[in-house]
Amino acid sequence: MDVTENYIINEKTKAIIPEHVENNYTFSKVVEDRNMFIVKKKPLDMIKSSFKAYGSGYEGAVKASQSILRKTKMLPIRISGAKDMYWFSLMAASNRDCIWLALEHTERPIDLSREETVFLLTDGCRLNVHMSYQRAKNRMDTAIKFKAILQRTMSIESLSTSKLLKGYMIIKDSSGNYRIKK
Repeated sequence: MDVTENYIINEKTKAIIPEHVENNYTFSKVVEDRNMFIVKKKPLDMIKSSFKAYGSGYEGAVKASQSILRKTKMLPIRISGAKDMYWFSLMAASNRDCIWLALEHTERPIDLSREETVFLLTDGCRLNVHMSYQRAKNRMDTAIKFKAILQRTMSIESLSTSKLLKGYMIIKDSSGNYRIKK
């Protein structure tokens, strides 16, 4: 399996799975399209560095998610890039066994047994996880809700701004202030 030092999450990234190696260190196994490779960073460190690459921060994304969902734990996040990417974790982000999934590439969880669930990814890949179906479904449902709230908020703002400024010109008047002129 290929190994790389750095990686930036992108629209093709489907999953980030912890890979425990020697000396009790954790790397990230990345699923991108139909490829899988190792990144020499912990999953959370890779997520944080991807935020920086896109000009934002993980902590701010977590605070935004907390504010929108009114929750404090197991929060989905949005990575703003060329395209917004919504991610959710299957356990606490700080847990060394935490798996992260891209909402866009996750179709649905399937109940296998009391403590085994399979997530179907968009290309037919199946990811078996050790957790109950209900917990897995709750994680994904929270991410779906988060995305819907954000998209609704952004579309409402976009509509109100475009209606306000349509057919108007913003000019600087003689006093140095800007005003809207029809």
